[in-house]
Amino acid sequence: MFDIADEFGATNTVLVDAGVPDSKGTANLLRQVKAVAETAPLRLLIVTHGHLDHVGGLAELQSAFPEMGIIMHSNEAPYLVGPRKQQAKYSSVPSDNAAYTIVRSFLQKLLPQPEADPARTFLLSGDSGDVADARANVTAAQPAWLPPRGVLSFLRVPGHSPGQVALLHKPSGTLVSADVVMYGRGLAHLDADKLLELPFERLFPSHDDGTGVVPGALRKLVASFKQ
Repeated sequence: MFDIADEFGATNTVLVDAGVPDSKGTANLLRQVKAVAETAPLRLLIVTHGHLDHVGGLAELQSAFPEMGIIMHSNEAPYLVGPRKQQAKYSSVPSDNAAYTIVRSFLQKLLPQPEADPARTFLLSGDSGDVADARANVTAAQPAWLPPRGVLSFLRVPGHSPGQVALLHKPSGTLVSADVVMYGRGLAHLDADKLLELPFERLFPSHDDGTGVVPGALRKLVASFKQ
């Protein structure tokens, strides 16, 4: 989660991804978000990509926070937005690793893909830009709230999913890298090179615990995959 002040100085919450498809995990996520939202309203959920382990609690979040907007890249929207029967299937997208191919096949048979509400979904476009430039998916209305320009930027890193994005919180130098890097497992996808071009101070992979990764450590990990 990011705490972001608006032009009036009020603090707002931006949540990145919606957790794994697990009832206990979703309940815990909701408790934490509700506690934070008591003092800093949850304005946005930014989906780095629509794989089930990143949108497991989407339906519950949409229900619990009716004013929450949803942001994702336009290349990810066909797999997540609108009625499930009309969604594209991730099984048609080439996988970037064998392990994920197996997991994806298992999860798709076991669990339904969530449905992001088109009326509250706003899309990023292009290979990079400012989250403040998100535009409406199906209506002329714009989000009720967006981060001030220059605070939160995105970089499309599509190696793992067509519209996967990494997010850079510029005031803190915090980079959320989605599934580009799994540092604790010593894994880095091809898009990791792109992350090194960003002015971050600490990187937080989606599936790693701990205190994050500094640029020098990421540089060494990326170099090891080129040897």
